Amino acid sequence: MMESTILSQIITNFGPSGAFVGYLIWQQMRRDKIDGERVETDKELATALANLTNAINASTGASSEGKGR
Repeated sequence: MMESTILSQIITNFGPSGAFVGYLIWQQMRRDKIDGERVETDKELATALANLTNAINASTGASSEGKGR
Protein backbone atom coordinates (compact mmCIF):
# COMPACT_ATOMS: atom_id res chain seq x y z
CA MET A 1 0.00 0.00 0.00
CA MET A 2 2.82 2.37 0.86
CA GLU A 3 4.52 1.74 -2.49
CA SER A 4 1.42 2.83 -4.39
CA THR A 5 1.32 6.05 -2.35
CA ILE A 6 4.96 6.76 -3.16
CA LEU A 7 4.32 5.96 -6.82
CA SER A 8 1.32 8.31 -6.97
CA GLN A 9 3.40 11.07 -5.34
CA ILE A 10 6.17 10.61 -7.88
CA ILE A 11 3.74 10.70 -10.79
CA THR A 12 1.98 13.76 -9.37
CA ASN A 13 5.21 15.65 -8.68
CA PHE A 14 7.38 14.58 -11.60
CA GLY A 15 5.06 13.19 -14.25
CA PRO A 16 5.43 9.99 -16.24
CA SER A 17 9.11 10.55 -17.04
CA GLY A 18 9.85 11.01 -13.33
CA ALA A 19 8.02 7.79 -12.58
CA PHE A 20 10.09 6.00 -15.22
CA VAL A 21 13.35 7.33 -13.78
CA GLY A 22 12.16 6.37 -10.30
CA TYR A 23 11.44 2.85 -11.55
CA LEU A 24 14.91 2.55 -13.09
CA ILE A 25 16.53 3.66 -9.84
CA TRP A 26 14.40 1.24 -7.80
CA GLN A 27 15.20 -1.61 -10.19
CA GLN A 28 18.95 -0.95 -9.95
CA MET A 29 18.82 -0.78 -6.14
CA ARG A 30 16.92 -4.08 -6.07
CA ARG A 31 19.42 -5.67 -8.45
CA ASP A 32 22.35 -4.45 -6.33
CA LYS A 33 20.78 -6.00 -3.23
CA ILE A 34 20.22 -9.33 -4.98
CA ASP A 35 23.77 -9.30 -6.39
CA GLY A 36 25.19 -8.64 -2.92
CA GLU A 37 23.23 -11.53 -1.45
CA ARG A 38 24.37 -13.78 -4.28
CA VAL A 39 28.03 -12.91 -3.68
CA GLU A 40 27.70 -13.94 -0.03
CA THR A 41 25.97 -17.18 -1.00
CA ASP A 42 28.65 -17.94 -3.59
CA LYS A 43 31.38 -17.40 -0.98
CA GLU A 44 29.66 -19.80 1.40
CA LEU A 45 29.30 -22.38 -1.37
CA ALA A 46 32.97 -22.06 -2.34
CA THR A 47 34.01 -22.56 1.28
CA ALA A 48 31.80 -25.64 1.61
CA LEU A 49 33.15 -27.13 -1.61
CA ALA A 50 36.75 -26.49 -0.54
CA ASN A 51 36.06 -28.21 2.79
CA LEU A 52 34.46 -31.15 1.00
CA THR A 53 37.43 -31.44 -1.36
CA ASN A 54 39.83 -31.40 1.57
CA ALA A 55 37.80 -34.05 3.40
CA ILE A 56 37.74 -36.30 0.33
CA ASN A 57 41.46 -35.83 -0.25
CA ALA A 58 42.21 -36.55 3.41
CA SER A 59 40.15 -39.75 3.37
CA THR A 60 41.77 -41.03 0.15
CA GLY A 61 45.27 -39.79 0.98
CA ALA A 62 45.28 -37.66 -2.18
CA SER A 63 46.83 -34.23 -2.35
CA SER A 64 45.35 -31.27 -4.21
CA GLU A 65 48.82 -29.92 -5.00
CA GLY A 66 49.83 -30.35 -8.62
CA LYS A 67 46.28 -31.11 -9.78
CA GLY A 68 44.96 -29.39 -12.86
CA ARG A 69 48.33 -28.74 -14.45
